Amino acid sequence: MTCAPRSRLRLRARRRWALPLLLLVATSCLAGETVTFAELEGAVIEIKLLRQQRISREGREFSHQFQSDRKIEIGPGDRVLSWFTPTAYTPKGTRTGKTSYGFFMLEQPRNVTTSGSGYGVWLFADSKLTFLRTFHGGGLKMVVTFARGPGGLTCSADETFAREEGVPGIVLESAIDGVPATVLSAKQISGNCRFAKLPISGQ
Repeated sequence: MTCAPRSRLRLRARRRWALPLLLLVATSCLAGETVTFAELEGAVIEIKLLRQQRISREGREFSHQFQSDRKIEIGPGDRVLSWFTPTAYTPKGTRTGKTSYGFFMLEQPRNVTTSGSGYGVWLFADSKLTFLRTFHGGGLKMVVTFARGPGGLTCSADETFAREEGVPGIVLESAIDGVPATVLSAKQISGNCRFAKLPISGQ
């Protein structure tokens, strides 16, 4: 759809019958606009992702569901604060790990200690906030995509593992109890993302 110039939209708005069409065109044009990182300053993003995975640990292989609960705060400036709480739904019951906290600056990699050692970095481009991290073997990519809706900005999220050549799976330490494990396969089942805008301290 080609968005009409504002002058043309105003002319069309003079016709009562054209108002519904005007609103439709205006909403479509707004939805197509790229979200910038500056617009996210003061944002609090809450994400819940659930995946089905098969892992190998302590000489056994089994399937279970793993839930990632994340909270992200943006700003001031390029600062990104993140909290991560893991929950595993296993054949032996539900287990929740400790909440970990990370302080990042956009596009600046730093060491992360959850799930074993590795490096992590936050990036932003094309209305997408992306978190990349490595494990002992392989890595993780989480993408938060922002869009414009009638009530303001909205978000969606998904995460995938990245395999390393020559490594049979994603080699890490359990985020629940620190036991070495290998993720053999994984598939996201559901994802939920909530966006709220709060004032930055001092403003």
